[in-house]
Amino acid sequence: MTNEDCEKIAELVFQKMVAKQNEWDAQNIVQEMVRLTVLKAGYIDNEEYLKAAQVQKDIDNLKMSMNKG
Repeated sequence: MTNEDCEKIAELVFQKMVAKQNEWDAQNIVQEMVRLTVLKAGYIDNEEYLKAAQVQKDIDNLKMSMNKG
């Protein structure tokens, strides 16, 4: 195996690692959005609308971060 072959293999492994990390990041963002949505619903049930609005801003920020990636 030549150095060029090793470099190609290393590049492919690196690309797969980056893709997997992106997948995990997306999953974490979705989980956080679900958690925040449940939290917001609790605030609305308790008529804590200012807290619910802040949580909605956090949800919106997460959505924007997903669209950037």
